[in-house]
Parts: sequence; C-alpha cells; structure tokens
Amino acid sequence: MNHLSSVMEQTMPIITIPQTSLHRTHEFIKPMEHEEYDWRKLNIEDVITEDETPVDGIVADKQHRFLVQTLNNPNLPPPLGKEPFVAGTNIGLFSPKLSQPLVPDAFLSLKVKLPEDLWENRHRAYFVDVYGKPPEVVVEVVSNKKGGEDRKKLREYALVGVLYYVIYDPKKRLSNKTVRCYELQGGTYLEMTRHWFSKVNLGVTLWKGIYEGREDTWLRWCDQSGQILLTGDEVAEQERQQKIVAELQTKHERQQKIVAELQTKHERQQKIVAEQHAEHERQQKIVAEQHAEHERQQKIVAEQHAEQERLAKERLAAKLRELGFDPDAL
Repeated sequence: MNHLSSVMEQTMPIITIPQTSLHRTHEFIKPMEHEEYDWRKLNIEDVITEDETPVDGIVADKQHRFLVQTLNNPNLPPPLGKEPFVAGTNIGLFSPKLSQPLVPDAFLSLKVKLPEDLWENRHRAYFVDVYGKPPEVVVEVVSNKKGGEDRKKLREYALVGVLYYVIYDPKKRLSNKTVRCYELQGGTYLEMTRHWFSKVNLGVTLWKGIYEGREDTWLRWCDQSGQILLTGDEVAEQERQQKIVAELQTKHERQQKIVAELQTKHERQQKIVAEQHAEHERQQKIVAEQHAEHERQQKIVAEQHAEQERLAKERLAAKLRELGFDPDAL
C-alpha cells in the first residue's frame, strides 16, 4: 500500500515493542553477550531480534516517538506522501557488513513495504538483505558519553550505507553542537553545514513547543524552508482551530451584515423623516405664502374700500356745491 498512514499502521507491531538495548552489546542475553557472537552465522529464524530490556528514559522515548509519529501525516511532501516507507524506533538494524546489529533511536527507509507477516523472525527487525537496502536516515539521541554516537556508531552506520546520519545531543555531552548531520560520500560521513537532506527531500530542525503535555525543545522533521512537518494530531488541531476561526469569521460577517442592514434601515428611516420634514416645511411655506396672499388681498380690498369712500365723498361734495352748499362748512 502506498498510503503513508497504511505503511505506518503496518509498522506498529514493531514500533510498539519494548525498548531494546541491542546496541549495548554487553547487555544482551547469553547468546549475544559473547564477543564472538555473529548473527550472520545463524539461520535468520534463530537470530535474536529483541532482548525486551527497557533502557531509554521518558523524554528520550517521547523524542523517538515524536519523530516517527510525524511521518504518519499523509500530507507530507513527496516522496513521503507518495511512496511507501518504513520508519521506527529502537528496532534492530541487521546488516551483513556487521556481526552485531545496530539499534537506531529512529530510522527512515524509503520505497520499501512492510511484509504481511510481521511476526516472522526475518520481519521482526530491519534486515538489510530482506528489505534490499539500508535506511536513508538514522537518528541517534545522545543520553550519555558511552553510546559512541560520534565514534563507533558513526563508522558503523557509514559501513552499513545509511545515507544521512543525525546526532541529536540536547545536553551537548559529546560536543558544543546540539545537532550534527552527516551525509555519506564515498563511503565516509562528511558533516553537513545545513540540516537539509536533499536526496530524501527532508530535513531536521529544533522546535520549542509542547508534545504529549511536555514543553521542551524537540528535534523535528522540516521542509527545505525550515518549516516543521506537522503530526497528524497537529494537523487535526490546526484544522480545528481554522474551523473555529472560520466560524468566528462567519459569525462576525453575519453580525456585520446585520449591522449594515440596521444601518441601511436607519438611513432609510432618516431619509423618510427628512422627506417628511421637508414636506412639512414646504407645507408651512405654502401656508405662509397663502397667509401673505390673504393679507395682500385684504390690503387691496381695504385700499379699494378707502378709494371708494374717497370717491363717494368727492361725488357728495361736488353735488353739494352744485346745490350751493359748501361741503367744508357742513
């Protein structure tokens, strides 16, 4: 199956086995404690793939799982999002070039598929001959100065053919660098100036944040720009937050629409009131004009009445004079 989550689901029986200490060869059970123990001399079905001895600390265990859990996100950039792969933590890495297995804290092997029967001994660990190739990326987390991450393991992973080797040293026990990345060139590891693995389109970076309830500085996968690759849970949380923001935005837009409608209604009512006020003033103007016209008419009537009285007096005076009377003397 090419789907990333399907591949990761297939790896779960391996990933969830108890932490191993295969790389601490002196802690193996009897058959592997002997210095001359060489798994290559045994039938593969008789090789001890697990010693069931938990040796990792809590925070180291979280760091290992964090790296692998991120790869369960189906939206990762190719080839991770397109091709099958196998990734795991504390799983035996058996190479025909080494008599003793290595147990990387985390590894990634691209373009390989998990077998159907993971309980078969040859499928319980990562046998290079079975999968046809070594992993592309291995990560070792330094917990003390005895692990040999920058000495013995550096040489052994190069011999196995691991393309990229990452040493994460959170307490700087081995050097003054927290993260060191190496690329295999000509059978030898060269330290990289950038933590970007161009041949697998993947890189690593440090990220301060919360994982499984613990705030700390974690080693994480990233893209070429340094942007961290999210776990499935983080993607779900991001989508949940985006949904909340979208709902709040929709609610805000709806409220803005209601406010706009109320504003439009208020403006319409104000317009009606203004029109009514204008009409009232127009009516008042008409009434005032009618009142002025009435007064003007009354003035004209009064003037006409006064003129009529004057004319009547003049006619009366003229008539009296005709009769021989002096109107002024009367």
